[in-house]
Amino acid sequence: MKYYKINKINNDTIFIHSLSHHSPTEQLETIERELNKISFQGTLIFDLLLTNGNTKQRFFETNFEGKFTTDKFINVYSKSSELRNIAFSFYKQNLSFVENSLILNNACKFLIKKGKVI
Repeated sequence: MKYYKINKINNDTIFIHSLSHHSPTEQLETIERELNKISFQGTLIFDLLLTNGNTKQRFFETNFEGKFTTDKFINVYSKSSELRNIAFSFYKQNLSFVENSLILNNACKFLIKKGKVI
């Protein structure tokens, strides 16, 4: 089972959304293969909302040039307001992942269902 969903934002940026309490970083080899199939090179943003919750450990960024360098993941919490809007669009359209989350509390689930960016 895949723990992530790849969401291409533009030619240079891809979002990787967590789909459960399992981290997409557990499947970097699979993600790498998928990105190489589409010949992607650029910025990857990992949104770990369903893995880490709505915390400062939610957003990470790395540059991808055909392979991962695991020591190059940077916490980008400082960019979170911009990133939250992109992430919200994904989770609003995929509410089942939010509803089935073992990490998010009921208040966060309620806000997303009501159309509030968290």
